[in-house]
Amino acid sequence: MLRLLAIVTLLAASVGMRAQGKTGIPITAPPGVTALPVEQAGGPFLKSFNSGSAALIPYSVILTNHTNQPIIVVVTDWKYLDAHGFVRHFWLRADSTMAFSIPPLAGPHQSVLLRPDGSVSESELTRENSGHLAGTVLTPKSVARFASAKDVGLTIDCVIFANGEYIGPNNEHYPEEIKARNEAARELLNRLQQAKRNGKSLTATLLNVATHASARTDTKSGWMRIYADQAKHLSDPIQFLSSFCQNQKLLPALYKGN
Repeated sequence: MLRLLAIVTLLAASVGMRAQGKTGIPITAPPGVTALPVEQAGGPFLKSFNSGSAALIPYSVILTNHTNQPIIVVVTDWKYLDAHGFVRHFWLRADSTMAFSIPPLAGPHQSVLLRPDGSVSESELTRENSGHLAGTVLTPKSVARFASAKDVGLTIDCVIFANGEYIGPNNEHYPEEIKARNEAARELLNRLQQAKRNGKSLTATLLNVATHASARTDTKSGWMRIYADQAKHLSDPIQFLSSFCQNQKLLPALYKGN
């Protein structure tokens, strides 16, 4: 199953242990994990690429977990020069906590493939046999644009383990976003439950929340708007948010590792 949440921005990231493969792409990863170009590591992960995504092979890596804790989130940053010579950053957030019943990205001493258009774990690759990836992928135009980038480098910005520890430079501040995301879900659930108790329209409540959240720029408000927009299309938004919040309670408190 392909997981994708990537954005182009002008943020930066660089720290840790470096590796360099046949393609010449420099790779930076924090202690506890290693990352090698997929071409150098080889193996069945190459099956996940088809003719439309083959151009991404030189920029894709296999991240190996050398700890005894499963990895549940990896944030990856591809830094490159665009056609105009500007420094750009392309971020991938591979997050197994966003949906129900999704296995960790990598168990202890297992690996996960990180591509600019998503990720696939060893268990998913085995289960799907051919390495077929489901989900949203980059368009051919986007693939071509990324593949033509210059001076590409890759940094593992943040790795979150199942015990709550996270490592890496964390320039994207994703652990903080997870906290804001969960707070937004709980607050929206409380507002909907209160609206239901008071006999008010849930649809009107969601529209009101989305409107007010759109006027703010903080991370929590951004997720309030996203959840409200999604919930408008659900037959039972309270049940959905309740289930999501219950699932998120299983997440341990996140803390920065040494």
